[in-house]
Amino acid sequence: MKNKSGKFFKHLKSGGIYKVLATNAHLEYEGLEGDLYVVYSNIDDGLVWVREQKQFFDGRFEEQLEI
Repeated sequence: MKNKSGKFFKHLKSGGIYKVLATNAHLEYEGLEGDLYVVYSNIDDGLVWVREQKQFFDGRFEEQLEI
């Protein structure tokens, strides 16, 4: 997958805008099967979130060309 770090995305359900901090991230945790994750931050409150990459890019978020 192309690196989307630094790009902005809108969560279509909540309308929140997020900046992607990292894609193709791995978590070290027993029982995980090598899933990749996206690390992203809400631009309003600075909270950092981690979501499975396949969920992040399944249509829940839309890339924003301008914010």
